[in-house]
Amino acid sequence: MTNHSGSPERGSRPQKISFSSPQETDQRPTKKPKKNKPGWLLPAGIIFFLGFGLMLIFLLRPGDEKIQELPTVSEENPTPAEIEEASSESASLKPFIQLEPAELAALKEQAGQAIADQANLDRPHPFQRILFGKAASLLSDANTAMDKSEFRDAQIGYEQVLETVESLQESYQLADEIAGLKKRIQALDSTLQSQAVALLDSEDYNSVQSNLIESDQLLQEGQFQKAITSLEESEAALKTIFDAAEQQFREAIRKGLNALNSGDGDTATEHLMVAQSLRSKDSFVAQQLERAKVINRVYEHFNKGKEYEQQGLFSLARVDYQKALELDPDSVNINTRLQAINQTLNRDLFDTALAAGFEALSAGNGDAAVQDLEKATALMPGDSKARAALADARELQRRQLVDRLMAIGQKALKNQEWIVAKSAFQEALDYEPTSQQAQDGLATAEEQIAREERLRQFLLEAETFERNGEFEKALIVLREGRQVADPSGVVSEKIQLLESILEEQSKPQIVKIISDSMTEIEVYKVGKFEPSQELNLKLRPGEYTIVGSRLMYRDVRYSLVVKVGEAPDPIEVICQEKL
Repeated sequence: MTNHSGSPERGSRPQKISFSSPQETDQRPTKKPKKNKPGWLLPAGIIFFLGFGLMLIFLLRPGDEKIQELPTVSEENPTPAEIEEASSESASLKPFIQLEPAELAALKEQAGQAIADQANLDRPHPFQRILFGKAASLLSDANTAMDKSEFRDAQIGYEQVLETVESLQESYQLADEIAGLKKRIQALDSTLQSQAVALLDSEDYNSVQSNLIESDQLLQEGQFQKAITSLEESEAALKTIFDAAEQQFREAIRKGLNALNSGDGDTATEHLMVAQSLRSKDSFVAQQLERAKVINRVYEHFNKGKEYEQQGLFSLARVDYQKALELDPDSVNINTRLQAINQTLNRDLFDTALAAGFEALSAGNGDAAVQDLEKATALMPGDSKARAALADARELQRRQLVDRLMAIGQKALKNQEWIVAKSAFQEALDYEPTSQQAQDGLATAEEQIAREERLRQFLLEAETFERNGEFEKALIVLREGRQVADPSGVVSEKIQLLESILEEQSKPQIVKIISDSMTEIEVYKVGKFEPSQELNLKLRPGEYTIVGSRLMYRDVRYSLVVKVGEAPDPIEVICQEKL
């Protein structure tokens, strides 16, 4: 059987012990009766066995060289790792003592129970799961050796099971500390992955990775104190690497920015590439590298702008400064110079605009004054003189606008353009709410608009009556509407038309009815007439119903429409169908 803990096997391999079953005992042959032996034989045999036993004890005792090989522990403040190493090595050198069958069976039961107790426990960390798997595998191997009667291997296996379970139990107390170390190491490593890429191939970093692999192996072997020490050393080493990376990054950025500020694009690129090798995804570094590509052209324009500025050619200087700024918007130097140039140029423009504003204000031109003074204050926002003049100009502009709106409103009232008048007076009140003249004009316009709306309703109602032929009702409505308003004479004209229609309707038309002198004729709402050959009636325009009746005959019925100024055709009314 192999030793899973890595320690050497203890003692020499014993002979297999055979345990006889009761059945085997029953099958043994019966002993023969003892023969009489000489009396001297018993004392001689005892002496021989005592001598042979003393020789075996001498041969099997530990040698002095074994004792000298035992590890020593420093007497002053030994570390937990030294104690663990010393105790494990000491245990591996202890002589092997074969257990009795009953003791071996108890050891087997103890190992199995230890595995059973651990089976349902939570093992969140990988090394704990590895230790439990190792213990379970050792138990399986030991049980196999037991079944094969390899009792020495079985005993060693069960003892190793208990040692591994003991380590697993110890891990529960140290798991949080180990997990915390691993978490901090992982965070540091993740930071290095993103902020110190160039150092990931360094010898120090590779050494840390090797230590971490060794730590995991120690955890799997249950050597927790050694593993903790190794993890702490890895954490400290990663911090050192990170601090060195931070220092290198800051130094590269400082040198790169200095080179940028002096217009040396090649040197700036060289240092910034070092910074980018440490932090490949740093947006600031990428931005400065883009600046380094154009910084030489930037300083060409910047230096030319300075030359123009020294010569007093400020407009030309501003052009070059603006070109430089377009290439390098973040440059503090360029922004400073451009602001100074703008201030110089703006002063001249300001003086011109201010003078034009005062001139327009004096001439009473509010619109022009506001335009020029707004330009002046935009150029020099802090100038109190320009601000005060702009306030006066805006007041003049407001008053002139109100006067224009009032003139528009009055003209619209005169022309009976009520809606235009209302809009003008309302806008005038927006600028001058206390204007009584604007209030009166607005009231007049709204009153006229309301009267026209009422008149429109009268016209619509009259039109409905007219379509239905009810001209008299239409006349009544129109005459009422004319009392409300008739600015354009539309109502009066409509009234005259309806009156002429009614007058025409009052003239009767001759209606000829032909009969057979036997049919009695009745015109509804007119009267009944005796039978005759021909009947001539005077009827006003409108609709009439004519009925003919005769004894023993079926009545006949006709509809007649008499139109204005148009005599209808003759109509024949004769009852011919007998009942």
